[in-house]
Amino acid sequence: MDNRETEPPPWDLAQAVGDCGYFEVRPWQDCDPACEVGGTCTWDGECIEASDPIDAGIVTVTGLTVDLVLTPMSEWVYYGYQFDPEPTDGEIFAEGDPIAARAAGAALPAFELETLGVAPLESDLPCPLPDDPTGDLSLRWTPGQAGDQVRLALTSANHGSQFPAVVCETVDDGALVVDAALVEAWRSQPLPVPSWRLERMHEVRGEVQGVPVALTAQAQEGCAW
Repeated sequence: MDNRETEPPPWDLAQAVGDCGYFEVRPWQDCDPACEVGGTCTWDGECIEASDPIDAGIVTVTGLTVDLVLTPMSEWVYYGYQFDPEPTDGEIFAEGDPIAARAAGAALPAFELETLGVAPLESDLPCPLPDDPTGDLSLRWTPGQAGDQVRLALTSANHGSQFPAVVCETVDDGALVVDAALVEAWRSQPLPVPSWRLERMHEVRGEVQGVPVALTAQAQEGCAW
Protein backbone atom coordinates (compact mmCIF):
# COMPACT_ATOMS: atom_id res chain seq x y z
CA MET A 1 0.00 0.00 0.00
CA ASP A 2 1.66 3.20 -1.11
CA ASN A 3 1.08 6.38 -3.01
CA ARG A 4 3.96 6.07 -5.46
CA GLU A 5 3.46 7.14 -9.04
CA THR A 6 2.63 4.14 -11.21
CA GLU A 7 5.62 3.71 -13.52
CA PRO A 8 5.29 1.48 -16.59
CA PRO A 9 7.36 -1.70 -16.44
CA PRO A 10 10.70 -1.57 -18.27
CA TRP A 11 9.27 -3.66 -21.11
CA ASP A 12 7.66 -2.71 -24.40
CA LEU A 13 5.03 -4.93 -26.01
CA ALA A 14 6.56 -6.05 -29.31
CA GLN A 15 4.01 -8.67 -30.39
CA ALA A 16 0.68 -9.95 -29.09
CA VAL A 17 -1.34 -13.04 -29.95
CA GLY A 18 -4.52 -13.86 -28.06
CA ASP A 19 -4.03 -13.58 -24.28
CA CYS A 20 -0.23 -13.48 -24.58
CA GLY A 21 2.40 -10.90 -25.46
CA TYR A 22 6.13 -10.84 -26.12
CA PHE A 23 7.81 -7.96 -24.27
CA GLU A 24 11.21 -6.53 -25.21
CA VAL A 25 13.40 -4.71 -22.70
CA ARG A 26 13.36 -0.94 -22.92
CA PRO A 27 16.92 0.46 -22.62
CA TRP A 28 17.65 2.10 -19.27
CA GLN A 29 18.07 5.89 -19.46
CA ASP A 30 20.14 7.70 -16.83
CA CYS A 31 19.01 11.05 -15.50
CA ASP A 32 21.62 13.61 -16.57
CA PRO A 33 21.97 15.81 -14.66
CA ALA A 34 21.17 13.69 -11.62
CA CYS A 35 17.88 14.30 -9.84
CA GLU A 36 17.87 16.79 -7.01
CA VAL A 37 17.29 15.69 -3.44
CA GLY A 38 13.68 14.59 -3.09
CA GLY A 39 13.48 13.35 -6.67
CA THR A 40 13.76 9.93 -8.25
CA CYS A 41 14.86 8.83 -11.73
CA THR A 42 12.40 6.79 -13.80
CA TRP A 43 13.42 3.99 -16.16
CA ASP A 44 12.98 6.44 -19.05
CA GLY A 45 15.39 8.98 -17.57
CA GLU A 46 12.86 11.46 -16.19
CA CYS A 47 13.20 13.04 -12.75
CA ILE A 48 9.96 12.96 -10.81
CA GLU A 49 9.13 13.89 -7.25
CA ALA A 50 9.58 10.96 -4.92
CA SER A 51 6.55 10.11 -2.81
CA ASP A 52 6.37 8.57 0.61
CA PRO A 53 4.87 5.18 1.51
CA ILE A 54 1.60 5.39 3.41
CA ASP A 55 1.17 3.65 6.77
CA ALA A 56 -2.15 1.81 7.04
CA GLY A 57 -1.45 0.53 10.53
CA ILE A 58 -1.39 -3.09 11.64
CA VAL A 59 -3.10 -5.43 9.15
CA THR A 60 -4.80 -8.55 10.53
CA VAL A 61 -5.54 -11.38 8.10
CA THR A 62 -8.28 -13.85 9.04
CA GLY A 63 -9.70 -16.93 7.34
CA LEU A 64 -6.35 -18.72 7.08
CA THR A 65 -5.51 -21.98 8.83
CA VAL A 66 -3.11 -19.94 11.00
CA ASP A 67 -3.24 -16.40 12.36
CA LEU A 68 -1.36 -13.73 10.40
CA VAL A 69 -0.50 -10.17 11.44
CA LEU A 70 1.35 -7.64 9.25
CA THR A 71 3.11 -4.87 11.16
CA PRO A 72 4.52 -1.66 9.63
CA MET A 73 8.24 -1.31 10.32
CA SER A 74 10.64 1.66 10.09
CA GLU A 75 10.26 5.00 8.35
CA TRP A 76 9.91 3.24 4.96
CA VAL A 77 6.82 1.38 6.19
CA TYR A 78 7.97 -2.07 5.24
CA TYR A 79 5.54 -4.66 6.56
CA GLY A 80 6.86 -7.53 8.65
CA TYR A 81 4.72 -10.63 9.03
CA GLN A 82 4.09 -12.97 11.93
CA PHE A 83 2.31 -16.33 11.64
CA ASP A 84 0.90 -18.04 14.74
CA PRO A 85 1.69 -20.88 14.57
CA GLU A 86 4.30 -20.95 11.79
CA PRO A 87 2.89 -23.04 8.89
CA THR A 88 4.78 -26.27 8.21
CA ASP A 89 3.59 -27.34 4.76
CA GLY A 90 2.99 -24.05 2.94
CA GLU A 91 -0.75 -24.61 2.64
CA ILE A 92 -2.54 -21.91 4.63
CA PHE A 93 -5.93 -21.83 2.90
CA ALA A 94 -8.20 -23.95 0.71
CA GLU A 95 -10.15 -23.10 -2.40
CA GLY A 96 -13.17 -20.97 -1.60
CA ASP A 97 -12.08 -20.04 1.93
CA PRO A 98 -13.13 -16.42 2.66
CA ILE A 99 -9.97 -14.48 3.55
CA ALA A 100 -10.17 -10.97 4.99
CA ALA A 101 -7.51 -8.32 5.59
CA ARG A 102 -8.36 -5.58 8.08
CA ALA A 103 -6.09 -2.55 8.29
CA ALA A 104 -6.31 -0.71 11.61
CA GLY A 105 -5.59 2.60 9.93
CA ALA A 106 -2.92 5.27 10.43
CA ALA A 107 -2.02 7.82 7.75
CA LEU A 108 -4.40 5.82 5.56
CA PRO A 109 -7.80 5.29 7.20
CA ALA A 110 -8.90 1.84 8.33
CA PHE A 111 -10.25 -0.43 5.62
CA GLU A 112 -11.15 -4.07 4.98
CA LEU A 113 -10.89 -6.29 1.90
CA GLU A 114 -12.08 -9.87 1.42
CA THR A 115 -11.12 -12.42 -1.23
CA LEU A 116 -11.32 -16.20 -1.68
CA GLY A 117 -8.62 -18.83 -1.27
CA VAL A 118 -7.54 -20.69 -4.41
CA ALA A 119 -6.74 -24.35 -5.07
CA PRO A 120 -3.15 -25.58 -5.52
CA LEU A 121 -1.97 -25.36 -9.12
CA GLU A 122 -0.35 -28.13 -11.14
CA SER A 123 -0.11 -28.08 -14.93
CA ASP A 124 1.30 -30.43 -17.56
CA LEU A 125 3.97 -27.91 -18.60
CA PRO A 126 7.34 -29.73 -18.59
CA CYS A 127 10.36 -28.59 -16.59
CA PRO A 128 12.48 -27.62 -18.38
CA LEU A 129 10.73 -26.77 -21.63
CA PRO A 130 11.80 -28.87 -24.62
CA ASP A 131 15.06 -27.69 -26.23
CA ASP A 132 13.52 -27.46 -29.69
CA PRO A 133 9.80 -26.87 -29.32
CA THR A 134 7.81 -27.06 -32.51
CA GLY A 135 4.52 -25.34 -32.95
CA ASP A 136 2.56 -23.63 -30.20
CA LEU A 137 3.23 -24.14 -26.49
CA SER A 138 0.10 -25.69 -24.98
CA LEU A 139 -0.59 -26.37 -21.33
CA ARG A 140 -3.47 -27.68 -19.25
CA TRP A 141 -4.40 -27.77 -15.58
CA THR A 142 -7.46 -28.39 -13.44
CA PRO A 143 -9.51 -25.16 -13.60
CA GLY A 144 -10.32 -23.25 -10.43
CA GLN A 145 -13.43 -21.50 -9.16
CA ALA A 146 -15.32 -18.68 -10.82
CA GLY A 147 -13.42 -15.40 -10.67
CA ASP A 148 -9.94 -16.96 -10.60
CA GLN A 149 -7.33 -15.63 -13.04
CA VAL A 150 -4.17 -17.30 -14.36
CA ARG A 151 -0.88 -15.69 -15.36
CA LEU A 152 1.95 -17.44 -17.20
CA ALA A 153 5.38 -15.80 -17.51
CA LEU A 154 8.29 -17.07 -19.59
CA THR A 155 11.26 -15.13 -18.25
CA SER A 156 14.86 -15.38 -17.09
CA ALA A 157 15.06 -16.00 -13.36
CA ASN A 158 17.89 -13.52 -12.77
CA HIS A 159 17.29 -10.63 -10.40
CA GLY A 160 16.00 -7.57 -12.22
CA SER A 161 14.00 -6.90 -15.39
CA GLN A 162 16.78 -6.76 -17.96
CA PHE A 163 15.58 -9.76 -19.98
CA PRO A 164 12.62 -10.15 -22.37
CA ALA A 165 9.52 -12.09 -21.40
CA VAL A 166 6.35 -13.67 -22.67
CA VAL A 167 3.40 -12.90 -20.37
CA CYS A 168 -0.08 -14.38 -20.68
CA GLU A 169 -3.09 -13.41 -18.56
CA THR A 170 -6.37 -15.29 -18.91
CA VAL A 171 -9.43 -16.61 -17.09
CA ASP A 172 -8.83 -19.83 -15.18
CA ASP A 173 -10.50 -22.25 -17.60
CA GLY A 174 -7.82 -24.95 -17.47
CA ALA A 175 -6.09 -24.43 -20.81
CA LEU A 176 -3.74 -21.96 -22.50
CA VAL A 177 -1.98 -21.87 -25.86
CA VAL A 178 1.08 -19.66 -26.40
CA ASP A 179 1.68 -18.91 -30.06
CA ALA A 180 4.90 -20.40 -31.45
CA ALA A 181 6.07 -17.00 -32.74
CA LEU A 182 6.05 -15.55 -29.23
CA VAL A 183 7.95 -18.50 -27.77
CA GLU A 184 10.53 -18.37 -30.56
CA ALA A 185 11.03 -14.61 -30.08
CA TRP A 186 11.68 -15.20 -26.38
CA ARG A 187 13.99 -18.18 -26.83
CA SER A 188 16.06 -16.38 -29.48
CA GLN A 189 17.30 -13.88 -26.86
CA PRO A 190 20.11 -14.38 -24.29
CA LEU A 191 18.46 -15.98 -21.24
CA PRO A 192 21.00 -16.80 -18.49
CA VAL A 193 18.41 -18.68 -16.40
CA PRO A 194 15.37 -19.47 -18.57
CA SER A 195 12.31 -20.08 -16.46
CA TRP A 196 8.55 -20.24 -16.41
CA ARG A 197 6.03 -19.44 -13.67
CA LEU A 198 2.30 -20.18 -13.63
CA GLU A 199 0.12 -18.39 -11.07
CA ARG A 200 -3.52 -18.74 -10.06
CA MET A 201 -5.00 -15.65 -8.37
CA HIS A 202 -8.25 -14.49 -6.82
CA GLU A 203 -7.96 -10.75 -6.27
CA VAL A 204 -10.18 -8.02 -4.86
CA ARG A 205 -9.30 -4.35 -5.37
CA GLY A 206 -10.48 -1.19 -3.73
CA GLU A 207 -9.57 2.43 -3.18
CA VAL A 208 -9.12 4.37 0.06
CA GLN A 209 -8.83 8.14 -0.25
CA GLY A 210 -7.58 7.75 -3.81
CA VAL A 211 -5.00 5.09 -2.89
CA PRO A 212 -5.45 1.70 -4.62
CA VAL A 213 -5.45 -1.32 -2.31
CA ALA A 214 -5.72 -5.00 -3.16
CA LEU A 215 -5.90 -8.41 -1.51
CA THR A 216 -4.79 -11.45 -3.53
CA ALA A 217 -4.82 -15.17 -2.73
CA GLN A 218 -2.34 -16.98 -4.95
CA ALA A 219 -1.03 -20.44 -5.79
CA GLN A 220 1.83 -21.06 -8.19
CA GLU A 221 4.25 -23.51 -9.73
CA GLY A 222 7.44 -22.77 -11.61
CA CYS A 223 10.68 -23.99 -13.15
CA ALA A 224 14.15 -22.55 -13.73
CA TRP A 225 16.94 -24.35 -15.53
